[in-house]
Amino acid sequence: MRFKATDIKEQGTGASGVNVVRVTEPDFIVGLDKIQEEEKEE
Repeated sequence: MRFKATDIKEQGTGASGVNVVRVTEPDFIVGLDKIQEEEKEE
């Protein structure tokens, strides 16, 4: 699953996080990577 950080709405200071996917048992997350966008050469 891949999505842009700009696609997530900003939350106020009282927010507890962002739910992109709700994972319930018996499923679990094995890993998570942050992919930084490459700078474009002009």
